[in-house]
Amino acid sequence: MDIPRVLKIAEVRVENPTVKTYVFNWDLGAKPGQFVNLWMPRVDEKPFSVAYCDDKEFWLTIAAVGPFTKKLHADFQKGDKLGVRGPYGNGYSILKKKHVALLAGGYGAAPLYFTAQELVKNGCQVEFIVGARNKDLLLYTERIAAIDSVKLHIATDDGSVGLKGDNTLILKDLISA
Repeated sequence: MDIPRVLKIAEVRVENPTVKTYVFNWDLGAKPGQFVNLWMPRVDEKPFSVAYCDDKEFWLTIAAVGPFTKKLHADFQKGDKLGVRGPYGNGYSILKKKHVALLAGGYGAAPLYFTAQELVKNGCQVEFIVGARNKDLLLYTERIAAIDSVKLHIATDDGSVGLKGDNTLILKDLISA
């Protein structure tokens, strides 16, 4: 039986008005593209993508969009405990020595950050394209820009940062260049 491991929240980072990152000091052993089930006692259990993992800690970056995640944001702080099961899923195949484009919209930037780091470790050059409705909803842009061999491209629907419009327009330009 797969019983949740009860872990203490080591840190809570406010990423933007609707998103927080929960850091756990635990060697989860996750690969990019995998997820965990997060269990809130007496409430429910929900799946979340792993935003980062190494041999010391892992991160879950979570938007407050429904009853479970709104309760998580409101009631759980550093030092509180949550149950974690996983990692689950096969994860992504991490290429070696390739030129790769990653396309993320909204909070999808968080799990692709983990992917970008692993691609760079394998000698890849990464074009990381991030989109959001406006500059206040962008995620992980400073972290992404700090990774060697990664070029960050930004698009916002309102044009407050980067290209005005959909992030797929950036991908189209990169492919046709």
